[in-house]
Amino acid sequence: MPRRLAVLCALLLLATPTFAQTTVTVAFLRDINNLPLFHAEATGIFARYGIKVVNRPLNDGAAAAAAVVSGAADIGYAAVAIPIAARDAGQPLRIFISNNYEIYPYTPDMTVLLATGASGVKTVAGLKGRKVVVNAISGGCALMLFDQLRQAGVPRAAVHILVAPFPQIPAILRLHEAAAACTVQPFWAMMQHDAALAPVVLATGTLAGQKPGASDVLSGYFASTTWLTAHRALAGRFLAALRQATRELAHKPALYRAGLVKYFGLKPEIANRISMELTPDRMVARPAQYRSILHAMAQSHMLRQPLTAEQLVETVLPPPGK
Repeated sequence: MPRRLAVLCALLLLATPTFAQTTVTVAFLRDINNLPLFHAEATGIFARYGIKVVNRPLNDGAAAAAAVVSGAADIGYAAVAIPIAARDAGQPLRIFISNNYEIYPYTPDMTVLLATGASGVKTVAGLKGRKVVVNAISGGCALMLFDQLRQAGVPRAAVHILVAPFPQIPAILRLHEAAAACTVQPFWAMMQHDAALAPVVLATGTLAGQKPGASDVLSGYFASTTWLTAHRALAGRFLAALRQATRELAHKPALYRAGLVKYFGLKPEIANRISMELTPDRMVARPAQYRSILHAMAQSHMLRQPLTAEQLVETVLPPPGK
C-alpha cells in the first residue's frame, strides 16, 4: 500500500469514533413517525453508533410505557401524552428525544378528529351524547378530544369514549358502533377517501385554538430515570443515530415515501398524501418544548397533580460533532 494511502486510512480510523456494540430494546406504537427508527436500523446507522436495536411493536403507547416500567424494554416511543400520564401516575419515566412536532397550520393532518358521514355530526359540539373512539385514554388522541371538547363547551362526561387500537377504528366506524374517532397517519390517509365512512373533519391538530406558527411536540422517546442515569452516553448515541436517519429522510422525500410503502404497506398514491413532517434539528428534548402540552393536559383534567417540564424532560446530548 502506498505510504500516502496508508496515512489517509490511519487518519480516517482516528477520525471515526468506535463504540462498543450494545443491544437496546425499543417498545413502540407503530406509526409513520417510527420511520427514522426503521431507516437507521436498515441502513446500518445504528450499528455505526454501536447499537443493535431489538424492536417491540405494540398496540398502543400505554403498552410501550408499561414495557419500559417493567424492564421489558429499555426505551419507549409514543405520543408524549403517554409518558406524561405515566409520570403523573408516579412512574419514573423521562422523555429524552422530541421525535416530531405538529406545526400549525402546516401539518394539521397528523392528528385528526373526524365523524362519519352517516352520523350526521358536523361539529365538535355535535359529539354531545355520542360515542367517540380513541386509541388510549391517556394518549395524544384523548388529549385532542378533551381539549376540543373543552373549547367547544361540551363536558367530557357528555361523550361516551371507546378505546381501540388505531387499525381497528375504521371497522368500528363502518359498523356504526361509534359516531366519531381520533386517528393519526397513516390511518387517516387511508380513511379520508373511504366512501363507506364519508368522513367529516371536525378538528385537526392535537391542541385546540393554536395560532399559525405555533408548534407542539407530538411524539417522543423515553426511558426510566434509572436507565438514563446508567446509560446516558448510550442514550446520546441513540439520539445521534436517530437524528442522522431523520436528516437523510428529510433531505430525500422520495426515500421517505418509499419507506412508507416498504414498512407500512401503503400504496404509493396513499403515501403521497401524507405530509412529511421531520424536524431533525429539534430532536434534543428541552423543557420549554413541553409546557404547552402539560398546560393542556392540566386544563383537560388529565393530570392528578402538578408536573413541571423540568420533572418530565431529561436533556441528553449526542456525542460531540454528531
